[in-house]
Parts: sequence; C-alpha cells; structure tokens
Amino acid sequence: MCCQDDLFVRHFYDHFWCEDFLFVWQIHLLMVRDVFGGSFPRKARLRGMKVKQELLYSDGQPLRSEEVAQLLGISRQAVDKRRGKGQLLAVSLGKRGYFYPLWQFQDGGVLVGLDLVLTALAKFDAWTQLMFMKTGDLRLNNLTPLECLVAGNIDAVVTAAAGYGEPNPA
Repeated sequence: MCCQDDLFVRHFYDHFWCEDFLFVWQIHLLMVRDVFGGSFPRKARLRGMKVKQELLYSDGQPLRSEEVAQLLGISRQAVDKRRGKGQLLAVSLGKRGYFYPLWQFQDGGVLVGLDLVLTALAKFDAWTQLMFMKTGDLRLNNLTPLECLVAGNIDAVVTAAAGYGEPNPA
C-alpha cells in the first residue's frame, strides 16, 4: 500500500462519523487485500469508492434526512417525499441511509433550479446525477453545472442535463 492510500484512510477516519466505522473498515480491508495480491476488480472498486467519497464530501459534510428537515423547517417524511419526487438529491449509503450533498442547500433553502435539473436527469441514478453536477461540461464551457446553477444559469444547466449521456454536437 502506498503513502497516498495511507493518507486516504486517514482522511476517511477524519471525515466519517463513528457509525460509519464499518464503511471505513470495508475500505481498509480492500486496501489490505490489494497489498497481498488483490485483483483488478478490487482495485477498481477501491478507486470507485474514492471517487464517490470525493464527490460526496468535497463541499463539506453531507447531511442526513433529519438534518435536512431541520435546515428546511419541515418533517423528515417531507424530506423523503421531496427526495422521492426528485426535488432533492440524496445518495443511498445502504443501511446508513441517505446522504444529501451540502452544496444543494443555500440561504436556508434548496438551490434554485435544482429540481428542474434533477427532473431532466430522472433516468439516471443519484450517483450519476451527483457526478453530472460536479463535473465540467462542454455544453457549459467546461464549467460544472453546479457553478452555473449558483450563477443563475438555470436554462443552460437544464439543457445540458437533458442532453447528458448523449453525443455532444460539434
């Protein structure tokens, strides 16, 4: 295991709640197996877990349903309903529940236009939607859809979302 992987594990310990210990331990076991002759699929899975961690935590600690409810002044059930309707973005972490990326909450509410973008991305799973929001897009002059939404360019982001996964016309 190289130093970069050691730093990655330390980063996980610093950023995960105690109840997420099993998730951290799972990653640690994958890394130990890689040291002792792990297979390519394990290494690919570890890289995928690193990417997911970066997507979810790069803008701060994601929120749980209860925290979102408190922030928005609604019930936890109303938060779940909004998630189900595609008005909030949340990724499932299995038994640990749903985690809501922090960037979608601004000024005590939800980022304006996010619901329209999520509607355009409805055919994709939550991780793909998150990746779309955090990755530069040629249709948006290599800015991320998140940057454009924050700047108020809602129509451009919705158009890019509607064309996501399709060939980009030259």
